[in-house]
Amino acid sequence: MRKSYLLNSIAGAALLLSTAAQANTDPVIQTQLGDAGAATFGNYLSAHVAAGDHNMTDASTLYRAALAADPENADLINKAFLYAAASGDIRDAVGLAARVVANNPDDRAARLALAIGAIHRHDFAAARKQLSQSSQGPFTTLTLLLADTWAAQGAGDTNSALKDIGGLNKAGATDALSMYHKALILDLAGHDADAETAYQAALKADATNPRAIDAYGRFLERAGRVADARALYTQAKADDTLAPIVDAGMARLDGNQKPDRLVPDAQSGAAEGLFGIAASLTDATSADIAVLYLR
Repeated sequence: MRKSYLLNSIAGAALLLSTAAQANTDPVIQTQLGDAGAATFGNYLSAHVAAGDHNMTDASTLYRAALAADPENADLINKAFLYAAASGDIRDAVGLAARVVANNPDDRAARLALAIGAIHRHDFAAARKQLSQSSQGPFTTLTLLLADTWAAQGAGDTNSALKDIGGLNKAGATDALSMYHKALILDLAGHDADAETAYQAALKADATNPRAIDAYGRFLERAGRVADARALYTQAKADDTLAPIVDAGMARLDGNQKPDRLVPDAQSGAAEGLFGIAASLTDATSADIAVLYLR
């Protein structure tokens, strides 16, 4: 389960997005139009229509069909990569990402995909190298820094991870986001006192953050601080949207069950970071970008 968590980064959370309904039929791939150029053009147009309908799976299939007929076309390589990633075919996307950076070494999305692939393989040094070679931009700086935070932690370099955390706010992160990930890093590293301080800071910045409440509640439960955990869940119970977390936590306490960490490893931490960014992109113009991050 944890292996797929990074690559599919809570794909069910795509329900956050207002995407168009997708057809249940397979796309019609053009192969009988008389010549390869016509087939490529037909598949390209069909892929463009599918992308406009937010049908990521069909767009991915059709762009890759077009690319197969014109394998050196840089535009098709780029589109095949992006829609493979957005449709959830991350393994294929990683292969296409390598072709993208061969043409454009600064491509941010491709470098991120290659880094995520390296994190999945537990090759954290390679992940950090990929991220360091990406160009920076207003939107991607935060993403790349957060990914590097977890790659550093995966490599056992908590100090570098915390240094990255220190730069998140300058990159556009909220206090709630930066303190939450700082708490997760410190919790995973076993620095319990500092982790608790960071968890409390995250909740001070956003008292109803469900992920922070869940992570902090689990932290208290694992420490055997039953009264403190009950107090946290009791306070959270005032918000009906937090009921699943509260109910699960109270059930564990009643059953004397110790939970796992919400984020038990660097792979899950990187996925958590991408999920958090995607969840903030709920406007119509950002829907397709959000799907890419959620995958």
